[in-house]
Amino acid sequence: MITEHDLAVGFEHDGQVLKRFVMRAATIADSIAAVSKAPTVDDKDFVGAAVHNDLTVRIFKAAEQLQFVDAPELAVTGEMLLDLADEDADVIIAAQDDVAKKRKAALSGLSPTTTSLPASDS
Repeated sequence: MITEHDLAVGFEHDGQVLKRFVMRAATIADSIAAVSKAPTVDDKDFVGAAVHNDLTVRIFKAAEQLQFVDAPELAVTGEMLLDLADEDADVIIAAQDDVAKKRKAALSGLSPTTTSLPASDS
């Protein structure tokens, strides 16, 4: 599942402002990569544990999912996305939610015999 979106401000690359991007549905591997790449924060309550800011992990996961249409060769990183304008974070998060919702809707009608877990409140 892939969706297309436009950043509000964009990302400058090789003299070109990139705005149009595709977002593919996230995988478990994307989540693991995001947690392993995202910087940790110091927290005295979690001695010896890696603690991450939820928004930072989400942005790093987006880096695994996102590709710029006008620069498909560009390897997007979490650090690159952290440098985007704040308005673009809202677009990226909405794109993640959109592709997840569309994937869930597409999979919900696959088979009447498919067993599913109860929906979570989150």
